Amino acid sequence: MKSWILGADFLRQSPSRADDISEEGEKRYRRETVINMEKAGESLKFPRAAKATAQVFFHRFYALHSFKKFQRFDIAVTCLFLAGKVEEHPRKLETIIQCCHQIWNRLLQPTLKLDSEDYEKLRETMLRTERQLLHTMAFDLCVKHPYKDLFEIVKNLCQKGLILDTQK
Repeated sequence: MKSWILGADFLRQSPSRADDISEEGEKRYRRETVINMEKAGESLKFPRAAKATAQVFFHRFYALHSFKKFQRFDIAVTCLFLAGKVEEHPRKLETIIQCCHQIWNRLLQPTLKLDSEDYEKLRETMLRTERQLLHTMAFDLCVKHPYKDLFEIVKNLCQKGLILDTQK
């Protein structure tokens, strides 16, 4: 894919929509998952760029795939794992799996034993999903975050005295 700027028509005809998921349903899936990804990123002490990159990867993946065909949890965990590596803040896969499992399953089964069959299945799924994610994004791992530019603009305005610097 040459550009990740997708038009409204493209988004209205998403793979999820083709699988009879309503626009509201798709928005809800995205919102709920990104909130959990944000919580996991905080728990993992990821910097803002790593959390944002993971979320961009998640949205890119589901621009091309249906929510019916891929589990949100699997994709979200994989996006966090990959974004950590891309943004040079890697975390062990087991750490990310444990953290995400605790956030997503806090009421059912808050801990996952590393020597359990469930953990091993999850680990294998994440490694397989990472390959799927990379292929979906055509190995395009560069994400330009707009807030970096905004931060520089605000910093320059503060230095020129045009706005008050509240960080002092």
